[in-house]
Amino acid sequence: MNTTSNISEVKEYRHSQLFRTFMALACVLGIGIGVYISLVTFIDDSQQASAVYYLLPVGLSFTLYMLGTLLTILYSKFILTHDRITEVGAFGQKTLMASQVKGYHLDSTYLTVYPKNKRGPKMKIGVSMKNSQEVLTWLSARSPNLQVVTYREEENEVFTEKSYGATASERQATLQKARQVATWFNLQGYALTAWLIFFPYPYHVALLAVGLYPVMLVWLSYKYKGLFRLNPFRASAYPTVAYALFFITLAIALRAYNDVQLLDYGLIWGWSGAVALPVFLIMFFTSQEFITKKTKNLRGAPIVAVLLALYGYGISALANVMFDTSIPATFTAKILEKREANQHTKVYYLTLAPWGPLVKADEIFVTQDIYEKIVIGDSVSLQLYAGAFHMPWVVLTK
Repeated sequence: MNTTSNISEVKEYRHSQLFRTFMALACVLGIGIGVYISLVTFIDDSQQASAVYYLLPVGLSFTLYMLGTLLTILYSKFILTHDRITEVGAFGQKTLMASQVKGYHLDSTYLTVYPKNKRGPKMKIGVSMKNSQEVLTWLSARSPNLQVVTYREEENEVFTEKSYGATASERQATLQKARQVATWFNLQGYALTAWLIFFPYPYHVALLAVGLYPVMLVWLSYKYKGLFRLNPFRASAYPTVAYALFFITLAIALRAYNDVQLLDYGLIWGWSGAVALPVFLIMFFTSQEFITKKTKNLRGAPIVAVLLALYGYGISALANVMFDTSIPATFTAKILEKREANQHTKVYYLTLAPWGPLVKADEIFVTQDIYEKIVIGDSVSLQLYAGAFHMPWVVLTK
């Protein structure tokens, strides 16, 4: 690379040779993993035949992604002169004149350059690229940091919104208080997540605390008149509780998956929607983030919908068990097969001969302790409960 400081000369920027070598090896390994995932159902008899329908597209997608990353690492570079920036890649190049640059965005991974024309090329420069600081200096001398611009615009929105206070100082105090509350709620969410996943005792108290958490977020959104934001992917002057919501919903879904064995999972989706939809609609209509003409603000809505769907699944499955007062029917079934789904994730399955309402062999997941004690050909006892929401669930006993 030409190290002359005269900006009128052409300068090239790319990753160091060591970095490119390391990443190339990592990408080759990733390609190998992607190929294995694509073919595992054809070479591993322990995999279910139906697994090909999701493992094959996942494997191929991952392989193509890693291949694209490899080509980017090997061939990507940026060329800088006093009046333009050019990105050269494996499949072509794109150029922006200094006068065409709207601004830039900097995070821990990329320096992103945005054009004034929405149809113009957007460039992403890895901050790990050698001497990338020089590119940042070039950009900052010619265009604004869009994060700073957006942050100030959003603060001005709060300071001029009369619903947050009668005076500018009151609105500023409201924003500061909301930020403190958001920090506290996020920390509380992390603690509740750890409690439910790693040490859920007392069990019902832990479930109640975590189950009520999204409801508290709805109340919070209403109390602060939509001041809180739910999009975690955009730096904002507004406080956010998205991180806690993410972990809480995953925690309750994982707890339900681990603790509840439904006879037919097709029955739960209606209940999941019945729980998730009202919470989502209240969040949607109380959050000023979504009631906006700015399309980019709506990008977080599908993410929130997915998280609340997980929440609906977890709450429905667990409540179906917790509030069930039915007397179980007892059945006996013979073990036909046993398998580990993956040696790393440690998920254990037993294939049972037809029993009770099931007219064909089916799998049931069990704990490692039960899995190791049972031998193919053994018979196990099954207790079938009706379920509080009419979703039958099963408990296996040796």
